[in-house]
Amino acid sequence: MTAALVVPETGVQTPRVEVHPLFASSVGDDAVSWVREVAGMSLFPWQEYVLRNMLNMRSDGKWAAPDVGLVVPRQNGKGEVIIARELFGLFMLREKKIVHTAHEFKSAKEGLVKLQGVIARNPDLASMVDIKTGNMDPGVYWKPSRRGEPSPRAIQFLARSSGSGRGFTADFLVMDEA
Repeated sequence: MTAALVVPETGVQTPRVEVHPLFASSVGDDAVSWVREVAGMSLFPWQEYVLRNMLNMRSDGKWAAPDVGLVVPRQNGKGEVIIARELFGLFMLREKKIVHTAHEFKSAKEGLVKLQGVIARNPDLASMVDIKTGNMDPGVYWKPSRRGEPSPRAIQFLARSSGSGRGFTADFLVMDEA
């Protein structure tokens, strides 16, 4: 018999400095539940708090905070918040184009590998998407309903450079390592 890993909730689970606009509604609780129950991700309370609050909406249906910044030291869980938001955006919000950028391509690709791992653990999610990990158009692409049609939704992974990603529009843009 093995003992379950219990992570004590030590420290403060909410930000020391926080600014966010007023909002009328939110899909944040839905996102936290979906990420836990469907995607199988276990987020720390602070990660759930960030995910929940980035999905607050104004009365006109637009995001209350269209720009969200998260400052966390390296290797402390920021990537899981990004993965959770990208997955919820692709599968539940039906965002057509999600663009994940990083300063270097290898960092962006690392995000794709982590995202791929979460999707691979859930056969239902995996059956709905194709994942390209090569250097040409890496990303997660929704399987079109008919062969030969373009993918109606995608998460694309790019490096931020002077020539990369120019002219793109996106429903959700991640600037990892900003």
